[in-house]
Parts: sequence; structure tokens; C-alpha cells
Amino acid sequence: MKTKDLIAEAMDLPVEDRALVADSILKSLNPPESDMDEKWTAVATQRLKELRSGEVEASKTAQENSPARFQAGLLSRSKSPFV
Repeated sequence: MKTKDLIAEAMDLPVEDRALVADSILKSLNPPESDMDEKWTAVATQRLKELRSGEVEASKTAQENSPARFQAGLLSRSKSPFV
């Protein structure tokens, strides 16, 4: 099967299956490093715990660059290829 045919066939899949195919291909290009992933998970979990407890506060930059604000910015761009 040619690459072009494979892509065309993949595009006809339901969205959940396309996501699985895309995730599998990306993982093959950049395999996860479980040791590193565990370390990052521990750091992120600790930081979230500190934020929720009030031990630390989010910086103004972090608040301004929140995922919700980022997504709103993408949606407001009429020529964005991502929307």
C-alpha cells in the first residue's frame, strides 16, 4: 500500500480511531521514556498540590498563559489553521 493510499484510508476512520493512529505514529517517532515521564508526573503533582493548598500562587504570566486563554486566542483567529 502506498503512503498516499494509507493516509486517505486513515482519514476515512472515525475520529477516535484517527486519534489512536496519530498517537501510535507519534509514539513511534518519539518513544516515551517511562523514567522521565514518572519524574515529570511527580513534579507536576507536587506543583499542583502546592497551588491547591495555597502554599504557592500562580504567577501573573502563568495566569495569562492558561490553556483556556490560549484556546480562546486560537478561536479568535479567523485564519488559524488549528481551528
